[in-house]
Amino acid sequence: MGFVNLSLLYISNVVSCFFVKAIYKYYGMRACMVFSGFTYLLWTLVNVLLALKSEGIISIPNSVLIIFMCVAAIINGFGFALLWSIQGKYISDSCNEKTKGLYWAIFWAIF
Repeated sequence: MGFVNLSLLYISNVVSCFFVKAIYKYYGMRACMVFSGFTYLLWTLVNVLLALKSEGIISIPNSVLIIFMCVAAIINGFGFALLWSIQGKYISDSCNEKTKGLYWAIFWAIF
């Protein structure tokens, strides 16, 4: 399931990269970043459900989990494209020439 999950995530990421600029201009930077954060949260929660199922803690049919996982991967691929396209502009807009190096260093130290 991991191969299919990541394949769907990256395919939807590539396809949605064509629409990122239009979406960003329509909704704005902050809304796009919040939406992207929620797509990561959704994908993580579905992965937690899958782990709980494998431990026997919850009983959800495998077919339902597979559908949830595929849909969450596609949605997260879209949010992934938004986040990684907008984060550079957000950091650049948040600083001036004096602090630009510091902000980028902090970002890459965390990343």
